[in-house]
Amino acid sequence: MKLVLVILVALAILGCSPKEREGSDDSDIPPQQMALAIPTDAWLGEWRGVEGLHMSVDKDAVKGPGHYILVMRFGLDDKDSGIFNGLATGDTITFTRDGSEQVLRHTNGRAIGLKWLEEKTDCLIVKEGEGYCRD
Repeated sequence: MKLVLVILVALAILGCSPKEREGSDDSDIPPQQMALAIPTDAWLGEWRGVEGLHMSVDKDAVKGPGHYILVMRFGLDDKDSGIFNGLATGDTITFTRDGSEQVLRHTNGRAIGLKWLEEKTDCLIVKEGEGYCRD
């Protein structure tokens, strides 16, 4: 009898495969748990750089958790802007820009290396000299 019960429980667990959850909208998961599950979700929203440079980080609802849409103005020339697909990788977001893989990570303004951002404490950096902060 115990064997039958174990088999029924195993079948019930297998019946709830991850594939069925892939299309879920995560509305049944409290925001606090989502933030803990994917640390980079705390980066959602607008970020400002220097001289009008900016970036927004939004969830990619089509691709699901851990996927982002990055809208960036990363230079002063018109060609220095774009929309990029990002992927959470631990506590970073990776994306490809101009054929090269970039890594977005959390830091402070001093690490960015621009005097206008030195006092900021909540920043994202792509590379030295390119970063975005929030007040």
